[in-house]
Amino acid sequence: MAASGLTTTTFYVHSIPHLVDIGLSEVLAATVYTIYGMSGFATRAFGSPIGDRIDKRYVIWVFCSIQALGLLVLGFAKTLPVAIFAAILSGIGHGGRGPVLFSIRTEYFGKQRFGTLIGLGNLVTSVSSITAPVLLGWMFDTQGTYLYGFSGAALGTLVGAALIMTTKQPHLPKEEVRGPIT
Repeated sequence: MAASGLTTTTFYVHSIPHLVDIGLSEVLAATVYTIYGMSGFATRAFGSPIGDRIDKRYVIWVFCSIQALGLLVLGFAKTLPVAIFAAILSGIGHGGRGPVLFSIRTEYFGKQRFGTLIGLGNLVTSVSSITAPVLLGWMFDTQGTYLYGFSGAALGTLVGAALIMTTKQPHLPKEEVRGPIT
């Protein structure tokens, strides 16, 4: 999950500097970022129902691929329309994969373990969320372009999606249903 989310923090931190670097005003760059957020918000409404009807691993793979493609398109963007297209793709991917990633954890491990899984998962994903933007900033400083960093993050997301495809639901012992604590 940490690898599949590399495009998220990369987009959050480096999209506006990249768009300003290619010549867009800060206002236009912020508008593109807003479009990313709006398309992700809109996609959350149908990402989860799709995951309820189709194997969640495939749904996650598709949305991660869309998100990776969006970041790759952003790396090549030189105009506002291409940047908007990249933001829409990235937002769709992010908005669709997020809820399904949460639901697959519950499906695989049960709701009794949900808090622990989220906590441990966030610990692991925090490492990639912190290091990826720093590494990309260094790559931009040394190479003068975001293309290689965005491409690497997109590839990392695809690797993460491929790893999710290899997972199988574990066979866990049935847990006792606990009543309310009195």
